[in-house]
Amino acid sequence: MPITDADFEEVLAKEEADGRFPNAGAKAVQDQGRRYFAGVFAKAPGGSYAWTARQSYIAMGFLLAAAAEKGIDSTPIEGLDTAKLDEILGLREKGMRSVAVVTLGYRSPNDGNAQRPKSRLALDRIVTRL
Repeated sequence: MPITDADFEEVLAKEEADGRFPNAGAKAVQDQGRRYFAGVFAKAPGGSYAWTARQSYIAMGFLLAAAAEKGIDSTPIEGLDTAKLDEILGLREKGMRSVAVVTLGYRSPNDGNAQRPKSRLALDRIVTRL
C-alpha cells in the first residue's frame, strides 16, 4: 500500500505535537527527507513493500531483545504461509501484508529442548571475516 500525503502529514503533525522540531525549518527538512526516501524506495525493486519488510526486521530485533530483558521468551518465525496468514487476519482488506511472525510467552517447565545442551557450528564456520 503506497504511502499517501495524508500519511506523511499525520506523522509530521504527531511529531510536531510531541515537540520534535525546534523550528519550522527542522520540520520542513524532516518532511522533505522522509518524502524523498519514501519515493526512492517506492521505485526500487519490490517497491515500498520490500523496503518496509526489511525495516520490520529492525523492529523485530528490538522486540526480541526487549522481551528477553523482561524475561519473556520469544521466537521469530519466517517461512510461513503469509498468504494464508493474511487471509486469516484480514490483512488484504486493510491494504496490508504480513512479513514474519514473533511468538511471545513463557516456556513450559517440561520443555525438553530447553533442557538439552545447545549444538552450534564453530563461529568461524558460519561467519566470514572481511
